[in-house]
Amino acid sequence: MKASDWKARAILALFQLLLCGVLIGCRKKSEEPMIIEPGVGIGKVTFGMKSKEVQNILGKPDSEGTDSLAYDKLGLSIYIFKGWVKGVTCRGISGDPDVKPCTARTSKDIGIGSTRDQIIEAYGEPTSDERNILKYESIGATFMVSEDGVTETMLFKQVEAD
Repeated sequence: MKASDWKARAILALFQLLLCGVLIGCRKKSEEPMIIEPGVGIGKVTFGMKSKEVQNILGKPDSEGTDSLAYDKLGLSIYIFKGWVKGVTCRGISGDPDVKPCTARTSKDIGIGSTRDQIIEAYGEPTSDERNILKYESIGATFMVSEDGVTETMLFKQVEAD
């Protein structure tokens, strides 16, 4: 085998290893479940974090408003107040095929599709329960529920911003 053939094969093998590593690394990252933590945030996104920090973690949003970052492929909306994360919405099924349902769940296994009874078993009686909206003010969580279970989870926290 000529030296040039050996080098070409070595470069090809190295490229294949790198490509495999990138693909496996990307797959693992997307498979990591995000945990909803009332009073804290979702996944690595926490209340009080700056908008740019969110983008460093989740990447470029699918759409960006003056007060929100939408991550349609994750079913998430991040709400920003004076540059800081103040709220998160974990959305359920949408009529838009580009908007995926949020797969995140709380540490008590509450997420999209959980029933009213499961929420109350996990978190106790809500602060208020009106028109299929269960509010838990003490933990900053609101669950919107239909006959099919949770359709949306909202987390909010008062954030002191300069």
